Amino acid sequence: MKKNDELIVLEIMEQRGVLFNEAQKTRVHNLRQGYKGELEFKKWYDSHCNKRWIFVGDYWFEFKARMQADSILISPRQWILIDTKYYDAAFEYKNDVCYINNVAQEKNIFDSVKEKTRRLAGIAAKVDTRIQVRPVVVFIHENCHTTFDASLTVEAIQRTQLARFFNSIRVVDEMPDSLLQKVMSQLEFYRRPYGFPVDALKPEGFEYVRAGTRCGGCGGFNVEKNRSGLSCKKCGRHESLQEVVYKHAYELRYLFYHHPEMVTVNNLYRLMNGTISLKTIRKHMNTNFVLKRQSNIWYYEINI
Repeated sequence: MKKNDELIVLEIMEQRGVLFNEAQKTRVHNLRQGYKGELEFKKWYDSHCNKRWIFVGDYWFEFKARMQADSILISPRQWILIDTKYYDAAFEYKNDVCYINNVAQEKNIFDSVKEKTRRLAGIAAKVDTRIQVRPVVVFIHENCHTTFDASLTVEAIQRTQLARFFNSIRVVDEMPDSLLQKVMSQLEFYRRPYGFPVDALKPEGFEYVRAGTRCGGCGGFNVEKNRSGLSCKKCGRHESLQEVVYKHAYELRYLFYHHPEMVTVNNLYRLMNGTISLKTIRKHMNTNFVLKRQSNIWYYEINI
């Protein structure tokens, strides 16, 4: 499962030493935790679930309101909306209030799940009015301990209950091709691109970005150039010059998310602190990317 663009941008900003405000620090932490939870659930699905279920991950949609489903398991008569929570903490639900480590939370996570279920049921009804949408909240972190009282009306399970959950949905009808096509068509109709809610760097912010060539393995800056490419002194990873150029081109593109014109030979040279020559950068970029012009700037078009 691919990270969403916001998390990619924030992580690169963090690695490049661009100062964060507290809201951004909190945001990148929450996005990381959410991504870990989604990845963990996908591993369980791959290992335990009957593959007659159709898996749809990280689905952003708009049906009278814009929402996101972490995962959806789809069968001919039932869609299971999976909402994963990666809490390394004690979670308690009491009298319609969520508590994390005994601290009351402002938001009731189950209200959001109910709303997603209603919206997703509207999409499912476009396919077949008999389809039921079943919401399941999965507390997937191994150190999360949960307690619920009778006020909880949404199905919630812990990591230790996942094997039993997948076994309970083991028997399922195969999806006919015609129905699958109809389902995917409706999902695509209501799909919306991930909304990027923060401003990435503006061109004038380049001076605050830490320059240097990063390892594609550990992400560190302790690399050295040799005849065949670059090697990391920390983790030992070796990358060809072409790999290094392409990796940093994408990094530059994400850093300046709203300014694609920043992907130039000179900016790549500056970002890598002159580790690779302008001539070599230009050669590899010309091989794989289209050169475009905006005003008096020539830049490489990279679609993300």
